[in-house]
Amino acid sequence: MDANLTHMQETNPFWRFSQLAWTVADVASFCLQLQEQHDCDVNMVLWVGWRSAQGVPIDLADLEQLQTLVEPWRQQVILPLRMVRQGLPKEPDQAALRENLLTAELEAERFQQTLIFKASSIGEPVSSQDHSAANARAYCRYAALDSATEQSLWKMLQVLQENIGASLECD
Repeated sequence: MDANLTHMQETNPFWRFSQLAWTVADVASFCLQLQEQHDCDVNMVLWVGWRSAQGVPIDLADLEQLQTLVEPWRQQVILPLRMVRQGLPKEPDQAALRENLLTAELEAERFQQTLIFKASSIGEPVSSQDHSAANARAYCRYAALDSATEQSLWKMLQVLQENIGASLECD
């Protein structure tokens, strides 16, 4: 990995946002539900949350561009790691291996977020306008999700804005 990408991975504000988001009530369970029930890419969902919390509108073209960029990595690295980890027997003697696979999966997710961050417009000014409803709608159209899921996503984006928005960096 080149030095710039390594540095970006270590200082990535999107990754820091995601770590904070994961600690906010119900965010992790909602994201995992989208992943399990609709095959949604959690990193894309978190990116929608990050951009919404920054006051940055997104559209279908943004989502499609990022998907084209990260889907090979997701298909070739993240999903196989997840399938192996989830396929291991729940035996105590497999616990260390399962933990190592989870660590590798999370590092692969982190790298994907670095790719997303690098491709995102960096340094856009934070807007005071709330784009969470429009961003939720754009993501749900992109992922072919129903209106009930759109409402849930919108609520999650608002929760992230309330809990993390003020502490964001846009660098």
